[in-house]
Amino acid sequence: MKLKNYDAVDYFQRMVAIFDFTASHQMLWKRWRMSRNAIIAAANYIQTLDLRLEIAEMSEMMAHLHSDAQMQAFHAGETDALPAFYAHVYRKRLGPYADLMPVEESAPILRGEPAVA
Repeated sequence: MKLKNYDAVDYFQRMVAIFDFTASHQMLWKRWRMSRNAIIAAANYIQTLDLRLEIAEMSEMMAHLHSDAQMQAFHAGETDALPAFYAHVYRKRLGPYADLMPVEESAPILRGEPAVA
C-alpha cells in the first residue's frame, strides 16, 4: 500500500509527533482542567494512556520499516503480501478469535478489485 504524499517512515514520524503532542502531560493537564466532572477527567486520562500505547506501537512499526525489507516493499507498493509484523499485530488484536479470521482471508480490497463471493 503506497502512500500518496509521504514515504511510510516520514508518515509514521509525523503521526508519532502529532500523537506525542496530543498525549503530552501539558495537553493532559489542559484537558483535566477543562473537565467539568470526574468521569470526563478519568475518561481523558484513560484516552491519553491508550494514545501512548498507540505511540509505542507506531514507534515499533517505524523500527521495522527501517530494518524489514518486506515492510519496505509493502509500503512502496511493490507487493500486496502483508508483512509478518502486521500479520502478528492483526492476530494479537483479534486475540482468541484469531483462528476464526485467518490473515490470508482478511486482505483488504485496495485497488477496486471485485469482491469474490
